[in-house]
Amino acid sequence: MADIQTIYSILLAKSYQEQLFSDLIGIRKREAGGRETLVTCPFCQKERHFSYNRDKPVWKCWHCGEGGDWIAYLQKAKGLDFKDAVLWLARDARSTTRFEVSLPSRSAFVGVDGDR
Repeated sequence: MADIQTIYSILLAKSYQEQLFSDLIGIRKREAGGRETLVTCPFCQKERHFSYNRDKPVWKCWHCGEGGDWIAYLQKAKGLDFKDAVLWLARDARSTTRFEVSLPSRSAFVGVDGDR
């Protein structure tokens, strides 16, 4: 059994944020001692206002105010529902077992054997 925090930990150790946000356009600018990367926001198109963190699974646009964790990003950017966003991340973490997602007010039992 693994929860979403375990999946996030595995992916952060692999610098997954670079893969997740690799299709965003614009020059990548490092801020906050290299912990934050700024690029063009895929939602409002404002240059260097979309930031993602090297140490945490979070993102935010400082212009339009959109932000959240990686699940929220996959929901908004890829049109996935919560379960499919978790499955996406679990597959990328190379999880091969079933796991329980335990987030406040969002609990679901999902497997990682679905297709993307």
